[in-house]
Amino acid sequence: MPYQSGQKISALAVSVTGSQNSNQAIEYIKHQLQTSGMRMQYKLVNSNNGYDYYRGTTTTANNVNFKWIGVFRTSENGHDGVFIGSTRFSQTEDLLNSILATVR
Repeated sequence: MPYQSGQKISALAVSVTGSQNSNQAIEYIKHQLQTSGMRMQYKLVNSNNGYDYYRGTTTTANNVNFKWIGVFRTSENGHDGVFIGSTRFSQTEDLLNSILATVR
């Protein structure tokens, strides 16, 4: 399904310095979100060619659910990640997967 206005797609690029693995990096992000009253659930869904792929949901302090997909890779100082998601994930999932597939 092509993107349609109002689908509220957001993207986030992160660099977690000092992390030993992608799980440690994503746990750091989860902790930072918790300090703002948000909740995050996630699971590792695939590891391939040095990339770890995640899928999850972040719930804001106002109880808005934001489903996302993301990828981490090892960097010189820790782990770099890209996450992209939407409040209307089921309507944008194909587009989001296409965008995430371009990460190198």
